[in-house]
Amino acid sequence: MNRRSFFVLAALLLAAAGLYVQSRDSAHAKTLAQAITQADISGAATTLPASQLQAYVKAHMGTTVSYSLTGSYDRAVAAAKSAASAEESNQGVYAAAQAACTSHANSIVQAECNQAYLQSHMSQITPPAPVPAPKLAAYRYTDKAAFWTPDLAGALMLGAIAALIVGVLMKPRRYR
Repeated sequence: MNRRSFFVLAALLLAAAGLYVQSRDSAHAKTLAQAITQADISGAATTLPASQLQAYVKAHMGTTVSYSLTGSYDRAVAAAKSAASAEESNQGVYAAAQAACTSHANSIVQAECNQAYLQSHMSQITPPAPVPAPKLAAYRYTDKAAFWTPDLAGALMLGAIAALIVGVLMKPRRYR
């Protein structure tokens, strides 16, 4: 085997090893993302694991990962529905006030009756703060990896490129 073939073969082996390490790192990132999703479904805090995943993805090439916090989204939807039902119950009090005070012919007396009814029945009900309907896109995250990073996979790929360049540019030996 001549030197040129040796360097080309070394480049292929280094590239294969780099792709293997990159796929292993990518699988680990997906496992971390699944753990975050499961923790979110159970109601645990996900801020620290999400920042750790983001740091891992930035430090390892080829580990781009996407995940959704479906548990948080479901809880936000439930909170929005709860706020909407509280708002509807307040509207029911207004309708009941109108029904209770319709017997008054004078509009001023009817307005005073409505106001008294609302003050007596709304004192227990605190008006809820409006909760906007959540958007699923706000609960989806994508951590993108860099094109190249100085991790093991990146070093192997860099070594493969260097070996390939040396193998291609190397002048063949002249035998005498």
